[in-house]
Amino acid sequence: MKPDLPTDRSASTPNRLLRSLPLLLASLAACSAPPSGGHVQDALFELDGANYARAYFEVQRALALDPDSPDLQKLGKHTRILALLDQARSLVFEDKEERALAVLAQVRVLDPENPSATRWVAKARTQLGKKKVVEGEEALGSGKLDEALVRFREALELVPGNQAAIRGYRDVGRVFGERRERAELRYRMALRAKLDGNWQRALHHAAIAMAEDPTREDARALVASGERQRADAARLAAGYFEEHQDFAAAARGYMEALELGRPLARPWVAELETRLQHMRREAEAEQLLERFDVELAAGRFREAAKALAEAEKLSLLQKPRINDARLGLIAGQRLQRVEDARLLEVDHRFEDALEIYRELLKERSDERIAIRIARIEDLLETCAELVAQAEKQVKAGEEQRGIETLKQALALYRRYEPAKSMLVELQSPGR
Repeated sequence: MKPDLPTDRSASTPNRLLRSLPLLLASLAACSAPPSGGHVQDALFELDGANYARAYFEVQRALALDPDSPDLQKLGKHTRILALLDQARSLVFEDKEERALAVLAQVRVLDPENPSATRWVAKARTQLGKKKVVEGEEALGSGKLDEALVRFREALELVPGNQAAIRGYRDVGRVFGERRERAELRYRMALRAKLDGNWQRALHHAAIAMAEDPTREDARALVASGERQRADAARLAAGYFEEHQDFAAAARGYMEALELGRPLARPWVAELETRLQHMRREAEAEQLLERFDVELAAGRFREAAKALAEAEKLSLLQKPRINDARLGLIAGQRLQRVEDARLLEVDHRFEDALEIYRELLKERSDERIAIRIARIEDLLETCAELVAQAEKQVKAGEEQRGIETLKQALALYRRYEPAKSMLVELQSPGR
């Protein structure tokens, strides 16, 4: 945005200052002794070419050589003002109005009544005011009402009575009014949803009311109340899952409640942090107990026992289930040992089977185990009697009958070592 300003440097030169310079320069030329006189002549040359900043520089060099000269001091002030005015003019042409105004403020400190400074201030403020109006209109179009108000206010401060800024103010007021009406409608919808007990919908409408009109404290209070209700409801739901020992669901519920409750500083947050840790431990223990069931069903008692031990370390609330699992493990291990003993019987390893049965009976009274022990003991006693009978028969010279008797014993217990060794001896070659 370029201002409608003259482009000829001489046209914008503050003539009042320039008209007073020749007399001042003539006085300096008449009385100034070298070397400052050379700098004065250079300054005059630069002024003649409208190089005001360079002229000011030369005057400063002269002042450095003759700082007490009143004429040089006056010339320094004049050239300083000219340089600042020239700089401000260039900044306005470059659309740098705020910087130009800052430079012009320095001129007014040096010369409060300077008419050129007054004209350039007016031009810079007018140009900057137009920019502020454009920025305000863009903000209004984007729905940024607060920013639009600020820009239109700035435009009016720069150019009082700016009609475009006044129209912008009115447009912002109209949009504010429309948004307040929409906010009121949404707030009423939120209240109806609250009466119906639908807090989620109530929060939705109240949040829109706040977005339309951020000054509505009633909508803000309703949102805060609804958020507290949601957080408390999530906490109660998680407590229900904990009560029914659905620990994974309880942990998820407590996490949700904490996410809602922490920003609201609900009084139960610290307690729920602890409950959440407990629920996570219980959920992990629950998974271990499920793994225990799988391992137990597969007969992998070592793995089942390991899972049970880990679950017991974690859980405080599942003791009954853990106790039942322990009893199940003991029962499963006992059944496995009974099965092992029966397989030993089938394999005619009766002494090994008898050892297991006796351990089982020692641990717990069991009529069926006692019967199996009695049967094996009877079998072993019978085998011992048959071997004794065979020994008598052999001593009586009835070796063949003794061999037959030993075979009877081995038919009952093929691994019976006394019968096996005696039979081998009787049947060995060269006997």
